[in-house]
Amino acid sequence: MVDISEIKHYIEKYKHADSKELIEEGVSDFLSHYAEWQEVIAFIYGSERGEQIYGGAFIVFTICLYRSEQLNEGIAEIISKEIRDFESKVDYLFGEMYSLYFNMGLIWHKLGIMHDDDAVEEFKKAVFYLLAMSNNISYQLECYAYRPCTKHLYHSLVKEELNLTSPSQFNDPFDCPILELLNNHGDEVSKLMHKAYRYTTKVACFVKNDKLPTGEDFTNKPKHEGDAPEYLNELMWAHYADSHKGVCIKYHFPNTLTRDAKCGNKVLAYFRDMKYSDDVYNTGINDGITMNDAFFLKSKAWEYENELRYLYFDHDGKSDYSQVAIPGCVAAVYFGLKCPEEERLFIMKLLEGKKWVNRYKKLVDGRARDFEEEYPIEFYQIKLDGTSFGKLKAVKL
Repeated sequence: MVDISEIKHYIEKYKHADSKELIEEGVSDFLSHYAEWQEVIAFIYGSERGEQIYGGAFIVFTICLYRSEQLNEGIAEIISKEIRDFESKVDYLFGEMYSLYFNMGLIWHKLGIMHDDDAVEEFKKAVFYLLAMSNNISYQLECYAYRPCTKHLYHSLVKEELNLTSPSQFNDPFDCPILELLNNHGDEVSKLMHKAYRYTTKVACFVKNDKLPTGEDFTNKPKHEGDAPEYLNELMWAHYADSHKGVCIKYHFPNTLTRDAKCGNKVLAYFRDMKYSDDVYNTGINDGITMNDAFFLKSKAWEYENELRYLYFDHDGKSDYSQVAIPGCVAAVYFGLKCPEEERLFIMKLLEGKKWVNRYKKLVDGRARDFEEEYPIEFYQIKLDGTSFGKLKAVKL
């Protein structure tokens, strides 16, 4: 049986190694013992999990290896495989896995430009685990999206898909600033991290007036008391629905749209409310940006949007755009004040015969069972509310 104190002693001895001798010793010591030390992964030691203790030693080793003169392609290939083997044996060690993959990216980069593609692959895994640390719980929810009438909208309605976009294509340069910050740094590692983020991480934006329930508060509280219904947001109609010539779509999403974060996954997806701050422009000045700040923080000027964001990470992403299947999720369409009649008729024709599906679980005889109920898609025309100048109302068609 492995003496757990040996591993802890290794961590304490080498975690701040600053001399050439200690760094080289830290590499050799780990390489001599790691096969044996892995036995602790399956055990719990008091309040400590063996996998966390071993993971801590593994992280210390990769730091030493990066700084070591023993580093070569052969050792790098072995350690890269060992990281993936460790990943297959654990769950939810997101912080440890982030550090291991980030360090492995640095190691490949140090070995030369011919290994930059290897470094990017490791950095992609690091990004996954960094995002996983901000992972939210699964939700079944209703939300809204404002869209102009374009071929992209028609295609998404026919195919029943959700369009996702890289933050690099956003109109606000301060929204999801991680790519801009990496560009500004200009060093080689930042350029590789930029590649790791560019095509893997995408978002879709929605409007939802009620806060998502969180671990701290499971009640759906309004974001702002007295807000008009989501589909009557005057500024959203003007800014995102082609000055009322577009539409507002109501979605009913099942909790299966969330992709839980687990070690070894390639895809991660979750919803989170945006936060708004007057200090957003100071974010990241001293490299202190968090994932919440990077993807879920905007200036107070945007607070009227009541935005809910869907973040989607796909390790194998290849472009700035992608789609996620959302069958039976369009519950209603609201046509803007100036939406041309031909557009309205065309969209109604596209959705003719389609239903939205309410998927839910229910206890039956003490066991959770899945149920589905189908409902027709509803259509509404936005009109001026004659009882109050400047107000809107929705009239069912």
